[in-house]
Amino acid sequence: MTIPNFISFVRLLLIPVFLSLLIDQLYLLAALILFFSGLSDLLDGYLARTMNQITKLGIVLDPVADKLTILAGLIYFYSISEMPLWFICVVFYRDACALTGMIALAVSHKKAVVPALKIGKISSAAAMGLLFFLSLKQIWAGFSPVVFVFYGATLFMVVASFLVYSKRWFDLFEGKESS
Repeated sequence: MTIPNFISFVRLLLIPVFLSLLIDQLYLLAALILFFSGLSDLLDGYLARTMNQITKLGIVLDPVADKLTILAGLIYFYSISEMPLWFICVVFYRDACALTGMIALAVSHKKAVVPALKIGKISSAAAMGLLFFLSLKQIWAGFSPVVFVFYGATLFMVVASFLVYSKRWFDLFEGKESS
């Protein structure tokens, strides 16, 4: 296992820790775990590129760790009435469509493992920022305006990434994109 893949795997292991801290209302620690997870996401990508250790496993593992962390946080904040259900549905719909596209490409014997685009990384960063500031808002209500901004940014990036990735999947099906 490469170092970047190991870091992504550790991020997967941090998800139950993050969720447990939220459930125990240890919001500052949860925010710190989320911050650490975000930094390690940057680190594993940097190391994969600089050490020439980009692998098919890493291309899948990295976004899975992001999406599961985000989904766990969104569901928790919904459970305490800090997150509207429609917002979770929008994020989940985008991710379910991406998964469906990967499965469809694999079944059609086309390229199924496709590296992430910058817009996907920015979308994940916005969602992680939203969760980070929602965690801090539980300690200090003064973060409410920041949370509001991150809601808007996350929603915009989720919709934009859905559109960009949808075009990409259709291009791949039609053989228009080689990467």
